Amino acid sequence: MWATTREGYRLHVDPRAAGRVAPLLRPLGLERLVRSQMAGSPSRETLRQATERSLAGLARRSRYSGVMLYPNSTRSFAVFTAPAAGGPYRLLARPAASGELEVAMAFSPAAADLPEFAAQPVRGRGTVTWDAPVPIGQAIQANRGQQGLYVVETDLGDGQGWRPLYIGQGDIVGELRREIRATNHVKATNPTAQFRTYIGHRDGRSGLSQQQIETTLLRRVSRAGPPLANDNHQYRRPMMIPAGSSVRLNHRGTPPPYLLPGGRRTQTLSGGPRSGRGRQYELAPPSSLGVGP
Repeated sequence: MWATTREGYRLHVDPRAAGRVAPLLRPLGLERLVRSQMAGSPSRETLRQATERSLAGLARRSRYSGVMLYPNSTRSFAVFTAPAAGGPYRLLARPAASGELEVAMAFSPAAADLPEFAAQPVRGRGTVTWDAPVPIGQAIQANRGQQGLYVVETDLGDGQGWRPLYIGQGDIVGELRREIRATNHVKATNPTAQFRTYIGHRDGRSGLSQQQIETTLLRRVSRAGPPLANDNHQYRRPMMIPAGSSVRLNHRGTPPPYLLPGGRRTQTLSGGPRSGRGRQYELAPPSSLGVGP
């Protein structure tokens, strides 16, 4: 089933998408909307059909509203917002095989009870000044009582040099003490492993919170290379950049080199809009919902 948005984007509502959404109507905040579309006796098939009709109806009323980013992905969702009773509702779209866009998920921001969709709009600029890397114990001694960001690295002695292990933010001393305990699993298999940390200081005039900067850093490192050992809950926090807006993060001081692709000290994430042709989007769904890219 195809639907055209108010701005002319063609969105494909695949029966498989309806099948994914139907079992999650209550946590997604869609139960009332879909139940109003049901006809005949309740069954799994009538529920799927009602879900498909509901998604198509939302798509026809929707407008492009930005991009949803997930820290553990190199890609992102296009977001369309539709007014409706009990709404507004958001549709997340990704490329279909035809090169157009297909609806992958829908939810009510007000009613959804899943952290994968608890994204508030983010826009603005931020600046982080990085200290040169030092052993974790030294960083703890030098940053007592301070808030900040950090990147813990490890050298496993395998000739590949230093690589990121953990990224986080908060009370530096408390967070690094927790990370010291978390490095035990690395030492268990690599007794000679070494550790160090970069400490980042957020400029007080920044328009981005430390948590938003953390999400931006996680996304940058996920693109650059080996997987981190961060807790899953950090990866489940998305960030939505509204259409026509952007997030710009400037790195000063001595940042980790993998935060500077091509030597650029500014990381920019755009909310679009981009062309309506799906192949010009970089889209993928949250893996925690079992929806493959």
